[in-house]
Amino acid sequence: MIKFLSHTTVAFGSLAIVPQVAFAQECIEPDRVIHEPSAGEAAWIRAMLKERREGDFDVRAAYKLRSFHPADIARYRDELSDADGPVEAFALMRRYDEEVSQRDTEELRVQYALATNAYDAQTWGLLIWITERFGFPSRERIGADDDNALLFLQHPPSRETQRRLDCLFKSEVLAGRMPAMAYASMVDKMNFSHGEPVTYGVTERLVDGEVVPTPVEDLEKVNAARAELGLPPREK
Repeated sequence: MIKFLSHTTVAFGSLAIVPQVAFAQECIEPDRVIHEPSAGEAAWIRAMLKERREGDFDVRAAYKLRSFHPADIARYRDELSDADGPVEAFALMRRYDEEVSQRDTEELRVQYALATNAYDAQTWGLLIWITERFGFPSRERIGADDDNALLFLQHPPSRETQRRLDCLFKSEVLAGRMPAMAYASMVDKMNFSHGEPVTYGVTERLVDGEVVPTPVEDLEKVNAARAELGLPPREK
């Protein structure tokens, strides 16, 4: 099981993530000098990201189930693995949401939100530290079998933290060290969670059993933002 060491308090709902790292006040240039990881450093990065990914699933499963019991998490993992595509996976998650809602309380939500928040803060701190020194640790750059770093971008940080991260990660995209789609997805998910228009139009949602692109309000503006990252335009 994962152990959480945190004395932080947070209002449930925002799940604000505040990495314990110092941020530069100015944007980081795409052509900044980075240290290419040695074979030993790349192996260390791979091991750390793999460990964080395994824990990431457990802490999010615990939050959804309101349970840290290993058997509950293992059952949820197996059922998700057996799901036949995203539609069936979404249906499974909705079923668990309905079951948990029958016994959920505000106290439980806060308790599990704190655990999720603490784990994410540690993960973001590690990812930022690695990126600032070695560049974004994509699978190709560190010789990994899985793109574990990309998974963490699916859980965007708080709005204030994201503004500080935009320069770092966008510079990595422009330098060719980070996938443009991964960065765009992180930004869009954060916008969506705050009820704001998406910037790049890359997120999807489930409508009548189908996974469809999230609508955009200003297609011209979205396509201009996509072009800056080298992404193809959306037709609608």
